[in-house]
Amino acid sequence: MFESKRGEYHVVQCPLFKTLGYSKLSIEEARNDHSADLDIFLQAHIDRGSLIIALHTLGWERHAVGEHYISKGLPPSLLNQSTHTHRFAA
Repeated sequence: MFESKRGEYHVVQCPLFKTLGYSKLSIEEARNDHSADLDIFLQAHIDRGSLIIALHTLGWERHAVGEHYISKGLPPSLLNQSTHTHRFAA
């Protein structure tokens, strides 16, 4: 995730999911807004049964073990860090 300030707005972005949160009040409020955006993204795709397709569209691929997915855009040095490996049920 990336955090920045753009003019009056605090902004939180997650390029791995193409999600965004922002707030004029504080970075904490921007984080909360981003969390809500990510929750909506995940829940909408889970409800539609399209999460796997969405992950593939965003550049994620199935990891060799189980149901793990990783983003192809991550540098190799980060691929073994658990914070960048996500488990999704198929």
